[in-house]
Amino acid sequence: MVPPGEPHREEAEKSHTRPSPATGSAHLHLTESQRRIIASSLQVVEERVVASRRLLARQDVPRALVIYRDQYDDAQAERLIAALDAFQRIMNEIADRAGVLPARESIRRRLSANMSSAWEIIEDLRSNRLKGYGAVHPQLPGELDPLVDEASRLIREFLDVLRAGHERPATPRQGGA
Repeated sequence: MVPPGEPHREEAEKSHTRPSPATGSAHLHLTESQRRIIASSLQVVEERVVASRRLLARQDVPRALVIYRDQYDDAQAERLIAALDAFQRIMNEIADRAGVLPARESIRRRLSANMSSAWEIIEDLRSNRLKGYGAVHPQLPGELDPLVDEASRLIREFLDVLRAGHERPATPRQGGA
């Protein structure tokens, strides 16, 4: 089953292209640099569309630090998803006409990049780095820094597990997302 927001992923992976738009329009006249910027821009936009679909489908991971204060009823969500579908069709047409093929990405690398970035942000929470935002209370290093140490340790542990998993042949996950 293809997760919501990724309706054509399996077909694209099988054929190495996206489903062709019905228009059959001619390719765009682009330099390779222009084609690359279009590809990378569309990939970023597609990430936003997928994230929006997940929110509308109420599939976002439960959070402690962000609470969404608004909800959409099913009819509103369906209209918004239909708008995202239309938008995605146009994105696909741009990609097709620009000759952009789907990127082949590594989940391991994406996870590593996400958590490495998270580690950098967590490290910036250390009490000595908060001085730029005002005087640091004398007790703050003993209160905050052990928590930052633990968060940092957990990220390093995650990255170690990720690296260890890369040493073995990958087996596809079963049973969905």
